[in-house]
Amino acid sequence: MFKLPTSFTTADHEAHYRLVQRLSLLGSRAWVEQYFDLAQAMLDYLNLDCNDPRLVMSIPKSLKLPITLNHRYVLGIFRPGEPTLGFVLDYNYSHLAEVRLKASYIYNFGRLRGEEILSPPCFVDFDRLPELEGFKQEWQNAVLLELNRRKSSSYRCYHESVVYEAVTNTDYRKIVLDEAFPP
Repeated sequence: MFKLPTSFTTADHEAHYRLVQRLSLLGSRAWVEQYFDLAQAMLDYLNLDCNDPRLVMSIPKSLKLPITLNHRYVLGIFRPGEPTLGFVLDYNYSHLAEVRLKASYIYNFGRLRGEEILSPPCFVDFDRLPELEGFKQEWQNAVLLELNRRKSSSYRCYHESVVYEAVTNTDYRKIVLDEAFPP
């Protein structure tokens, strides 16, 4: 049996098992590792810690594992059929037409109070990591815009610190992945 961090509460232990169960349904170990690496890069870029009120890393009942900043998904792994990785992108992204051709799904966010009519971002799912010029920088720019839109998320009550731990702590990540994808 794997040893969980001693700092985990009973609620964390329950969330750990829900996380392992969810990951086992979201594709392969390599796919989930890629998602965790992207999430780690995003958190590092934004310098966010687990207690930031704008950050929500949840384990919803549906087959997804999203990261929300304030009111919008900014990164996610989904499995409506085949697993996909989703990214927030600015509406004005110069390669959006090319993205539309490579995407498996595109969702246009609704306008939030204070946003211009044509400014809401979109959320784009891919069945493989996109290899588009400037994509990572455009995604990071869109994430930064979302981070700075508000001071806190109304979804914060759904935040699960074990997801943050799995992204940022390589020892714990290995435990989670070994349980979700046994050799």
